[in-house]
Amino acid sequence: MIEMSKKRALVAAALIVPAAAFGALSFNGTNQYVSFGTARSLGSPTFTLETWFNWNGGGVATTTGNGGVLAIPLIAKLSAEADGDNRDGNYFLGIRSPDGVLAADMEEGAKGVAPGTNHPVVGVTIITTNTWHHAAVTYNGTTWMLYLDGNLETALVVGQPPRSDSIQHAALASSLNSMGAPLGFFAGMLDEVRIWNYARSSSQIASNRNLQLRGAAGLLGCWSLSETNGLLAHDNTGKGTTGTLRNGPSWENDNRALEDVVTTIKLTAVDPDRTAALRQAESKRVAPIFRFDPAAADQADKKFGASFIITREQFIAGLAESFPQQSGTQITARGEFADFVTQFRSSNVKGFPFSTSTAPGRRYSRISGKLRCETFPEARSSPARSQASSGHGGSISSDPLIRQCTSSEVRFGWSQSFSPPPNGT
Repeated sequence: MIEMSKKRALVAAALIVPAAAFGALSFNGTNQYVSFGTARSLGSPTFTLETWFNWNGGGVATTTGNGGVLAIPLIAKLSAEADGDNRDGNYFLGIRSPDGVLAADMEEGAKGVAPGTNHPVVGVTIITTNTWHHAAVTYNGTTWMLYLDGNLETALVVGQPPRSDSIQHAALASSLNSMGAPLGFFAGMLDEVRIWNYARSSSQIASNRNLQLRGAAGLLGCWSLSETNGLLAHDNTGKGTTGTLRNGPSWENDNRALEDVVTTIKLTAVDPDRTAALRQAESKRVAPIFRFDPAAADQADKKFGASFIITREQFIAGLAESFPQQSGTQITARGEFADFVTQFRSSNVKGFPFSTSTAPGRRYSRISGKLRCETFPEARSSPARSQASSGHGGSISSDPLIRQCTSSEVRFGWSQSFSPPPNGT
């Protein structure tokens, strides 16, 4: 038996990954934000915006312009300021007010049919507060694609270019005009903010949202917000687009660790002596990919339950067909039962897989819904004999080496045409 101390060491080796910061940046929703300045390097005619966010339900909404949306900013390089010049905005991602769904917007660029026109897109799922969510929006030059937690919310065809040469300032948790003046404020936490120069695919967004990135092709900027202190939000790509914290947003250490979950398996400490507080503290040290997601677990549990019921009914049906009620030896004590279980596991089809050998001297396979019964060569020593072995100690009244019979006639080694051995087994 492994000693408890060794068990602890094994659990630590299996679950605890090298130290990594899973911090976040918290905003009060009244005047705090991060500014990147004009940041022309973050402008792009095609783009993907994505971030993890935990909204507390508060904040101040702002309009993105005529025909735009009223929303609380998450990521923005767009503010209601002017129409028809480079003071139009490139992109905006936020939470619409008052219904609390995701929203995005852009203003049409100089080469569009109506420069300065807003082209908003909105989601359908109401965002739960005090919970970590992943938001993403893409624009490929033609179509908006808006995502919440890796799932597509809305697709909208626009077919016009955005104002990618905008001189409006880029920001997190607010929307800044060309002079850097803020409008609208997000209340809650942000983490792992990324801006790409192309429209990421649905699979890329879903599969990479839980990964920490330091650099990748097309990544204009990436801010992990894991600094834990200081007045700057550093760009992890190394391109130098550093953000400046305004009015004191606070660093939160390991705040995502309990909620940014991707697996259906809940990690549980095996040491009963550890306190709940210690287990909670240790859970923060595990990488996000190991976090428990109650919703995903519930979905997986339901799927497993449904699959189990179907498989159980298939097994019972196959058992009833292959082993009719008989007196004497219990079914599970018979050698044929082990063969039945083995073959059922390998084929996982309704009923017994008759295409494989189950006992000496006889094989079964289905032909057009019927069963093909074939004796093996070693079981038919003389084709001319009027009595031949059935392979189970019984006999048949004639010697057709191959015959057709219905599934109701055959019962695991003999049919009504066969005479079972005297002991009934």
